[in-house]
Amino acid sequence: MCCVFVVVVMCSVWFGVADATTLIPMDTRALTKTADAIVLGKVKSSESRWNEKRTLIFTYHEVEVTGNFKGKTAERITIKQLGGVVRPFAQVVPGMPTFSAGEEVFGFLSKHADGTHGVVGLSQGKFCVVTDKKTGEKLLKRGPSVDGAALHFIGGGHEKTGENDVPKGILLDEYVEEIRSILSEGGK
Repeated sequence: MCCVFVVVVMCSVWFGVADATTLIPMDTRALTKTADAIVLGKVKSSESRWNEKRTLIFTYHEVEVTGNFKGKTAERITIKQLGGVVRPFAQVVPGMPTFSAGEEVFGFLSKHADGTHGVVGLSQGKFCVVTDKKTGEKLLKRGPSVDGAALHFIGGGHEKTGENDVPKGILLDEYVEEIRSILSEGGK
């Protein structure tokens, strides 16, 4: 029995651990219906800290809301995510979206009991806003997730990887119109 344990430990060390999160894909309709709020905003800051019991690390992202497409939010909100770094410790949650100060983001959010918000569907619910250099139009692109981990979607008889979801981006204005259309149909 001792030899089996040693072999398992050695294989874990030798081959490493695979980082991936498996979840059911959420299209725009599912994200829209599930979200309590849909916002456009600019990340002002991020800070990781322990919970009160010092058992989990959470990261808090302060976001200045510049556009609100569903639900009512304050002009400045906090997005709370499981995971982060409080030196010398790190807690990693594969598939969790990343946020950077100064980044413009578009997000599908759920409201937490403590007044903070979470991102619906892990990195499926967060887009980076970029400006097309040729046209000047704003595009939405999927941002990286924690550790660049791939999201493996299941359902519909096939699998796909999150990074290939929105390869060239979506026009922000067109995406907002799609969301408004879903909401006008009774999308909550």
